[in-house]
Amino acid sequence: MLDLALVDGNNRPIQLAQKTVRQSFRSSLGGTQVRVRLSNLFGQQPVTLRDVHIARATSDQGIRKSTDQALTFGGQGSVTIQPGQEVGSDPVAYKVARSTDYAVSFYVPAAVDPGHVTAHRQAWQNIYTASGDVPSRAAITPVDTVGSYLFLTGVDVVNTSALGSVVTLGASITDGSNSSYGANRRWGNLLELRMAAGNQPVAVLNAGLSGGQLLSDGSFGGPSALHRFQRDVLAQAGVKWVISSDTAINDLSGHSDGHGQTDGSGPTFEQLSGATAQLIAQAHAAGVKFLCSTLTPNVGRDPNAWTPTAEAIREQLNAWYRSDASGCDGIVDQDTATHDPAAPTQWRPEFNAGDSLHPNDAGTQAIADAVNLKFFARNGLPPIAPSSTCGTLLPGQGIRRSQSLPSCDGRFSLVLRGDSNLVLTQGSTVLWQSNTTGRDASEFTLLADGDATLYDAAGNPLWDTATTGLLSSRLVVQDDGNLVVYDADGTPLFATNTCCH
Repeated sequence: MLDLALVDGNNRPIQLAQKTVRQSFRSSLGGTQVRVRLSNLFGQQPVTLRDVHIARATSDQGIRKSTDQALTFGGQGSVTIQPGQEVGSDPVAYKVARSTDYAVSFYVPAAVDPGHVTAHRQAWQNIYTASGDVPSRAAITPVDTVGSYLFLTGVDVVNTSALGSVVTLGASITDGSNSSYGANRRWGNLLELRMAAGNQPVAVLNAGLSGGQLLSDGSFGGPSALHRFQRDVLAQAGVKWVISSDTAINDLSGHSDGHGQTDGSGPTFEQLSGATAQLIAQAHAAGVKFLCSTLTPNVGRDPNAWTPTAEAIREQLNAWYRSDASGCDGIVDQDTATHDPAAPTQWRPEFNAGDSLHPNDAGTQAIADAVNLKFFARNGLPPIAPSSTCGTLLPGQGIRRSQSLPSCDGRFSLVLRGDSNLVLTQGSTVLWQSNTTGRDASEFTLLADGDATLYDAAGNPLWDTATTGLLSSRLVVQDDGNLVVYDADGTPLFATNTCCH
């Protein structure tokens, strides 16, 4: 959240007095109890809100009347939030479905200073105001439309089977800039869909802030990641993991003097890595795992915004993230997932939104796919289905101990032996093995993230093909004796190199 001057397209202040504000959002994890959080963190005057409601959304401005629920604050239907404060509603029994659109509506009875509204600048969907006290009305008649969340900072849901929350911390890429407007195509939304598809009870919370930086506060980008980490990450309900994404890209843009040259004012590698190390230390002190994302390409942008100095530091940071020296608990390799293999400092053309900075919808999907779901602790093993095609595993399919996957001609087999070793055989001859004998292996599966993984009985990974996020689509025991993981275009991503027999 940041301090926002609320204006219309003609730069005229938008007045909220005696209006209803309706703002829709996509739920992450489902549950049985809910509360909303409202903030006046950046306001300079008290703000009063009343008749706060939550309901299932039918559109940005419409709700399903039968699901409408009024919320209270200390038993009251109205709440006054002092400057610099945040409040939570009283918890209420309410069934929330996963990956579903809901709306929070409230009435603003008195004038609000339009120059200092606590808001999330780029909601990447429409927020509506309507005349009068009508939060429970199924369809409202909009007076103004804005593209920023107003006062609403979060919706907490109780789910007794949840493993926790992962916070995606970043700037405009994480915020969803240049993805399809109003379609929930932010990479965090798409990661949540992957969690849901795998029945993984982990909530995904978006802390992207367009224009935000790692080191510096800004009028457009709001507080730096250093200054908002405690509030926006560690204070979130149930947080167990944080993915630090694209924030430092905006710091590196400060190396430009406006003419394609460095002016010496941008931060150094040491400053950026040192700041990241501070965040890692804070996360670990709070018992939160810190996953580092490599920075996506920027070459091809306006040279006034991206210089050779900035590119050199980006590459240095990416190498540091991947090294043991960083202290990261894991890597989300956004760079590898999105760069052009033929020109690694540039976006893959099919993922570039057009500005060589932001991903399009396919690019946000590639970033979501780059997140290894094995980072998130789970209870037991991922569910698997048997192979539906000879010699082939598709995502979600696998074999259990003492089962095999034969090639189509029957001459070769991938076998998970009773001794826990995964082996590729030709008759009685072992052509390849995972070397996991005696480690209590239970199942081998091709995950939705593209990684083929061998798990023990407790759900811990023992071995994998290291193809997370590389868009793999199938694993094949070939008739030539080779075990291969292919991407959607038919390019091999992993092979045992045991051809040809």
